[in-house]
Parts: sequence; C-alpha cells; structure tokens
Amino acid sequence: MTAPGGDLQSSQLVTFECSDADGQPHQYELTPHGALDGQRVVFQLIGLGAEPVGQLVAGVVQSGDLLETIDGARKAGGLEAVMDLDLQALLGAVDWHELGAAVRQVLATGQAPDLVRELLRHAHRDGQPLRSDVAFDQAYRQNYGELLAAAYHSIRINRFFQLPGIS
Repeated sequence: MTAPGGDLQSSQLVTFECSDADGQPHQYELTPHGALDGQRVVFQLIGLGAEPVGQLVAGVVQSGDLLETIDGARKAGGLEAVMDLDLQALLGAVDWHELGAAVRQVLATGQAPDLVRELLRHAHRDGQPLRSDVAFDQAYRQNYGELLAAAYHSIRINRFFQLPGIS
C-alpha cells in the first residue's frame, strides 16, 4: 500500500521525490518507523533541540523550493523569465540568519550524522536501501541538499515533532 505525499496509516509505505544537486529527481519509498525505533528518534531530536532541527530542515526545503522555481523559469523562458521573477520576495521567504543559527546549533552537538542515518534507515532511494553504507554514500556524496530534504520528509512522514510547516 502506498500513500503518496505522506497520508499514512501506521505501517504504510509512503513515496516521495527529491531532486539531487544536478536537478535529477529520485524516487523514495519510506516505511514509517515503529514505536520502538521512533521513540529513540524523538528523544534524539529533543536532545539536539527540536526547534533548531526544524528550522534547519525547513530552511533547506524553502531554499530548495526557491532554486526549483528559478530553474523552472529558466527552463521555460530562459534568462528573461528568471528576470521576471520577484527574486526579492523569493529570497525573502528564507530566513537566512535563522537558518545559519540553526545550522550552527545542530552541528555543534556532533550527533546530527547519526540521527540522519536513523531517519533514513527505513528508506529506499531509487530502489536501493539507504541502510546500506554503499547506497548511502553513492546517493549523497556531494549531494547534501537532497540528504537534508530526504531527512525532512522522514521527519514529516513519521510525525516526529510538530512545527509550523511540518505536520
């Protein structure tokens, strides 16, 4: 059973898509964490500070949306279409100061890499299980924006915590 976009019941497989650093889309399948695994993740998030993690992930997703909007305009109408965009409004949607502070706070703990691996432990990217070190490395080498976007989707789908924009 697949639930596109994140509407799910307890153990349903959920699909979503993230684009890599080159703009290529990748298909993800995620089985939500069970309660035993999930509670460990919740307490890790609390330990890192749920608010800065949420701000970090939301900022990455917002900046990714910004880049997709600009790239879509470029593909549709070239440089002229990009120039017609309200770039100031698009850039203003991302709180860059808050995002930078969240990055510093999360990275200062040193726990973020293990948490991201745990968030994606039940995920497959293009059919490859991300619990495999080889598949994980191939997927995310020089591709950290997609890594953070996939982690965001895992947080959202698993409902690890509720913040504005994450449900």
